Amino acid sequence: MGHWSSASTIQRWITSREGYKQYSDKVIPLLTQAQKEKHVVFAKHLLNNWSRGQGKYLLIHFDEKWFLGMLMWMTAKTFQGDEENVMKIYHTSETMSIAAVGMAFEDSLENGGIGVKMLFH
Repeated sequence: MGHWSSASTIQRWITSREGYKQYSDKVIPLLTQAQKEKHVVFAKHLLNNWSRGQGKYLLIHFDEKWFLGMLMWMTAKTFQGDEENVMKIYHTSETMSIAAVGMAFEDSLENGGIGVKMLFH
């Protein structure tokens, strides 16, 4: 019967519909050579705990994202008093969300740890 529901089949079916697009599967940033070297230096410091040795650490990541907001209202009754579920959706301007997550680990990130959701506002 074949792979009628494989990832590539579903991808082709969705993107063949009008108005549906797909984000790139692999994003390759256009970094200069100097930026790449700085990334490598930062990664080495991160994996080495900034030369502070072994111990307990909490690595915190903070990020902000912008989303298109949406309001939903439901009406429960018609003018005749009949029950009716009608949902109205209104798009609003962009809203910003802020998230902070932490990774608690001991000695090295490679030992694993506990992920902590600290803030989502």
